[in-house]
Amino acid sequence: MSNSIQVQVQKWCDENDWTDLFVQQEQFYAFPPSAVIPLPVPTEVIEKATINVRKRNLLFLVIFFSQIVIVLNTFFYFPLWLSMVVVIFLGIFMLIDELWSGLQG
Repeated sequence: MSNSIQVQVQKWCDENDWTDLFVQQEQFYAFPPSAVIPLPVPTEVIEKATINVRKRNLLFLVIFFSQIVIVLNTFFYFPLWLSMVVVIFLGIFMLIDELWSGLQG
């Protein structure tokens, strides 16, 4: 599980008076207010946190790839089209790696 997802879920727990957040078998649990048994954190909270992290990661990748194009074009004198092709192949490689690691476990 991503640490930033856990941070966002912890923030939700703090705002809603849920305590003692923990993860077991890739599921978030916490104690609701006045409860003696931990319950799963609502799926809506997990989905919202996951979407926020994915948006942030996508924004980071767009900025990162743009900087690679600028560096290749400016410092290594690659033509703009070649810089963009390199970045596209890098993105495809990263996507394949992500999909492959998802299939592995």
